[in-house]
Amino acid sequence: MPAPDLYRQLLDISSDPIFNVSPDCRYLYANQAFARGIGRILEEIVGRTVWDVFPKDEADNRAALIKWVFDHGVAKAHEMPVRGRDGDRYYLTTLTPIFSDQGRVMSILASCKDISERKRAEEALVVARAAAEKANSAKSLFLAAASHDLRQPLTSLSMYVHGLTRLLAPDHGELMGKIQHCVEGLSELLTDLLDVSKLEAGAVVPKPCAFEVDGVIHDVVSLLSAEATQKHLHLRVRLSGAMSRTDPSLLKRLLGNLLSNAIRFTEQGGVLVACRRHQGKLWLEVWDTGIGIPEDKIDLLFEEFRQLGDPALNRGSGLGLAIVAKTAALLNLQVRVRSRLGRGSMFAVELPPGEAVQGDTASAPLPSLGMLRIGLIDDHPPVVDSLSLCLKLAGHTVVSAGNGNEFFDRLGTQAPDIVISDLRLAKGDSGLEVIERARTIFGARLPAIIL
Repeated sequence: MPAPDLYRQLLDISSDPIFNVSPDCRYLYANQAFARGIGRILEEIVGRTVWDVFPKDEADNRAALIKWVFDHGVAKAHEMPVRGRDGDRYYLTTLTPIFSDQGRVMSILASCKDISERKRAEEALVVARAAAEKANSAKSLFLAAASHDLRQPLTSLSMYVHGLTRLLAPDHGELMGKIQHCVEGLSELLTDLLDVSKLEAGAVVPKPCAFEVDGVIHDVVSLLSAEATQKHLHLRVRLSGAMSRTDPSLLKRLLGNLLSNAIRFTEQGGVLVACRRHQGKLWLEVWDTGIGIPEDKIDLLFEEFRQLGDPALNRGSGLGLAIVAKTAALLNLQVRVRSRLGRGSMFAVELPPGEAVQGDTASAPLPSLGMLRIGLIDDHPPVVDSLSLCLKLAGHTVVSAGNGNEFFDRLGTQAPDIVISDLRLAKGDSGLEVIERARTIFGARLPAIIL
């Protein structure tokens, strides 16, 4: 049997579609598998152009690919959809140029591999991933929207426990300490979950402004210094007088997580918070003499629910550094880490420079009285009751109400020493409006706190 006939028979019995085309996109040869794949017979293919065999849009795409191989003289692989009688199928088509003795491309030999199952699996994976992302987004949006309502009962519980601790006899101290520890752990976990959900749902919108970095450091250190003192750690601060421009509230949350982690994983020595320049950039740094981190584990730190080290020390939610990473990404800030196992760690966040803002930003000092007359407005009764209880147990007088009109009716003509109000009140009322009204009546420098 002549060699060409043998080769043709081998091509005909191949299960893979094979064809040969000329420079004018005319089929010189096609095997039975190719004919079956496109739902044609050989007489309708051989000797005809791609436009005779396929719909125009599909033929144009095939012709462009064939022309490219003729022009460049190199093989090319391409995924091609084929509309057959049994539905669409996908083929990985490899087009190989056939050269004459003079080096000119005479024709193209193409072989096709059916990849329909793989393509369908990929499409199913895309659909499944989209559904999972939609479900995750819905979860994040729900938690972000419900954040206020979820926090309030736990806040009330924490204050009730605090008030109960002051009322019980000393011999119940150990029991109340355990209850308080559980409430604090639950509160931390819920807070972190809600913060992550807000960041993932895009519910957090940065509000950049110029501010003094030292003020941010002071506020965060003031909140956590007691925790360091309880562990007999030396908490040091190195101020710089530097200005930055980003969202100071989000930066405080970020720094608070870094400092809280440093204190938690440091058993002896101390923690340093500093703002200084490194390689020409301004960095807010937190150094500790804690347990350190293995070098091969540093990249895992910012994953959600990832905790390293001694399980006895892992009292947090496992979300603190994930919040740091997501917040830094939201603010477009870089985070860097250095650590030596058993020697301590350094976490730093880059700060964009800012210019000093002119003007009087001093706030009114709090009254120096030991006992205060406090105005409290919140439309959530458990919060009002629990916070009023704690304030009264501390010896203060509390005038509480659920809305502005009720508050001013109960307040009468005697000015409060300070006003504490929820931001969002029922029936569209705003805590800011209540405070403005109180300052109109009792003086513009009346101290106030927004919850």
